[in-house]
Amino acid sequence: MIREENNQIRIRDLTRDDLPLMLKWLTDDRVLEEALRRIKEYEDLKRILVCTNSNLAAPKNYESVGFKLYDRKPNETESAFTDDYLYYEIVL
Repeated sequence: MIREENNQIRIRDLTRDDLPLMLKWLTDDRVLEEALRRIKEYEDLKRILVCTNSNLAAPKNYESVGFKLYDRKPNETESAFTDDYLYYEIVL
C-alpha cells in the first residue's frame, strides 16, 4: 500500500520482499554508526539504551560500535524470537 507519493518520494508499507534488504541494513555497522552519530547530536543525552534478542545479529552490531551488555532476561513469551532479551547501553 502506498502511503505517500509526490514527484520526489514514494512511501509504502514494507513487504516480505523487503526482508533481505532490511537484514542487510540492520546488520551493517555503518548504518548503526550513522544512527548513533545523529542521536548523539541531541542535547543532554547521558546514555542510549537498546533491547534486542539473543538469537538475532544485532548483539554483534551493538557491541561493535561500543554498546555494553548490562542485563539479560529470559524470554517467557511464545513469540518467534524465543531467546533471551539482551539489554545494551552506551554511556555518552
